[in-house]
Amino acid sequence: MRDARQKQIIDKLVKTGSVKTSELVEEFNVSIETIRRDFKELEREGVLKKTYGGAILAASKVSITELEPWQERTKYYQEEKSRIAQAAVRHVHDGMTVSTESGTTMFELAKYLNQKKNLTVITNDIYVAQEMFRNQNNSIYFLGGQMVLPGITVGELAKEVLNHFASIDLCFFSTDGLTLEKGLTTSAAFTNELKKQMMKKAAKKIALVDHSKFGKNALFRTCFIDEIDLLITDSLIPKDILARIREKGIPVEIVPAEPEFAML
Repeated sequence: MRDARQKQIIDKLVKTGSVKTSELVEEFNVSIETIRRDFKELEREGVLKKTYGGAILAASKVSITELEPWQERTKYYQEEKSRIAQAAVRHVHDGMTVSTESGTTMFELAKYLNQKKNLTVITNDIYVAQEMFRNQNNSIYFLGGQMVLPGITVGELAKEVLNHFASIDLCFFSTDGLTLEKGLTTSAAFTNELKKQMMKKAAKKIALVDHSKFGKNALFRTCFIDEIDLLITDSLIPKDILARIREKGIPVEIVPAEPEFAML
């Protein structure tokens, strides 16, 4: 049976995708050997994979009861994400081919994409696919592959299915962190390669990023800031970061307090 410390380690892995041994030693006030034993037990159960200096999530075998409920995660900055999604859908026209990665921001986007007709929507997120399937005027392609929690497909099979599509008009994606130096970064290595492949196929790449992600660096880079075609965010973005992004010539749409947006 897992002890309380191991359950907290799992919680951290689910939220961030990776943990560092040194940080856990300090947080739990235990020896490095204790954390290594935790890693060994959790790796044996298929919960994590040990890496140099830490561990990453091996989500396919984590029990759903140990994860932060998906419904709870949708509440984080939900209002900002919804308004960002409303701005994003204005770039979508009937008949387009659109891809979305996984995540709660993409779920908000799916609600508004349903207002469109004759879309081809490509996603690896089961919640996005289910939401989009409400509109029978659109064609939904759910990328096959290994299913991992919280309801996404990853791996070579998913990439192979994606390769069957010749092109994508718009690729919508989010991020765990964004800085000018590191670009857009994510904690989830197992989803990052598929996201990058979606972006590579897209004629236009649109990042949907709420203010909480700015100034943060996650472990794995998705792309540099100048590789995106448009950034949509909310008005609480740090002003210094916004100014530096504008200096680079990156188009930015700001969603203000009211559900309208302005081009900066």
